[in-house]
Amino acid sequence: FLLSLVGSEMCIRDRSKKPALDARERRNGQTALMMAALRGHAALIPPLVEAGAGIDLQDNGGRTALMYAVGAGHRDAVAALVAAGADPGIADQAGRLPLALAEKMNRERIAELLRPPAAEPPAAAADAKD
Repeated sequence: FLLSLVGSEMCIRDRSKKPALDARERRNGQTALMMAALRGHAALIPPLVEAGAGIDLQDNGGRTALMYAVGAGHRDAVAALVAAGADPGIADQAGRLPLALAEKMNRERIAELLRPPAAEPPAAAADAKD
């Protein structure tokens, strides 16, 4: 499957061939994007997504490319997926979210990428009452 992933990247760059970007591996339903995330190939993620790969597709266990990148500890792949619009709110079939997985595995630098930005207190409103 990795060889076909490399072949897909070549097709994307060539643009003369249309690869089956969301073709799935038979055993567990992984796509080329999931394999790129699992293996930490962050540089492949933007061209795959730009070419139309489904960023939030789930495998047979409900795992997305983002879950694969988190589970494998590939921070650059997580960052690339988040920047491309991956949804961190999609849980796998066991109900696990990417952030919970990162925290359980003590991957704080990855968890930072998945946490929603902290809301700033409405300082202007508090100052106006003083």
